[in-house]
Amino acid sequence: MSTMYNRDMGIGVIGAGKFGLALCNLLAEKNPVKLYSRRQEDTANFAANRPLRDVVLHNNVSLETDLENLCKTCEVLIPAIPSDNYPELVQAIQNIINPGHFVIHATKGFIQSNANPDTKSHRPFTVSEYFEQFTTIRRIGMIAGPNLSHEIHQGLPAGAVIGSRFNEVITIGKDLFSSDRFQIFGSNDLLAIELAGILKNYIAIGAGITEGLELGSNARSLYITRALAEIIYIANRLGVSSTSFLGLAGVGDLMTTCQSPLSRNFTVGYRIAKGESIESIVNDSIETIEGLKTLKLIHSEWRYTSRIPIAQVLHEILFDQKDPKGLINVFMKATGENDVEFAL
Repeated sequence: MSTMYNRDMGIGVIGAGKFGLALCNLLAEKNPVKLYSRRQEDTANFAANRPLRDVVLHNNVSLETDLENLCKTCEVLIPAIPSDNYPELVQAIQNIINPGHFVIHATKGFIQSNANPDTKSHRPFTVSEYFEQFTTIRRIGMIAGPNLSHEIHQGLPAGAVIGSRFNEVITIGKDLFSSDRFQIFGSNDLLAIELAGILKNYIAIGAGITEGLELGSNARSLYITRALAEIIYIANRLGVSSTSFLGLAGVGDLMTTCQSPLSRNFTVGYRIAKGESIESIVNDSIETIEGLKTLKLIHSEWRYTSRIPIAQVLHEILFDQKDPKGLINVFMKATGENDVEFAL
């Protein structure tokens, strides 16, 4: 098969959340796109030519309610769903999809599993690892970067990285997504791209706390740099180099989600600092807050090491109702003589 996309291949976006709709409209600027949604209200709104979640869809978008038909008519699948939904999705499509499919997912979250045979521990899967373990698809990638859906819907300029071990996945991703307002880069370090997107989520919660406590820009920058060292430590322990964390999917995404009120994870931290409970925040949220699950999983896996103080303190603040001001001690009393504690 050619590494360039052609319209006979078909594009299927799975998931009609705000980010899925943003990707759908980006793709539809160049090619017809099928959008899969199982929500009955989406079917009704689409049929009546009404917006979906306040988003007006491009004329090149058609709605698909049959997941099997989507997989049979689209060789390029782009799941943009919460990480918790992947076991159900994969179970539904694993006997339909085949090695001829391409998958470029957009999910910045772990998938919990009792045993990951590809690691020495029982750490959770990334989405690509989950697809590789439970389907026959191998040409898998991820689109990641500082991509706030609200700004993409506004048509503001942005960029992303397509991470994949396969150059043909990167080539197709660039062909599909790149435009005058959306710049696409490539990386063969898929695991690093996935981990960068996942780990920054819990860091953004802490950044929101610094904003809610009104600590100022200096303190937030100090916090972010200490946080970057922490997630790179975790990534290194998982066999990933530091290099990809200094690009768009790492530092780029971290800068955006740690400073923008449009970030769900940042908003969680801000509201916690202002005295709200985590239960009320979760109940108010329309979409999944991936940082909360990531924090629980990181704490469970790494709680006995002293090298993840931010994760440990954030876990206490969010789930043990400790004072949010406890986060200040993490970056104001950090040990170590060196500013940069990781090597490229």
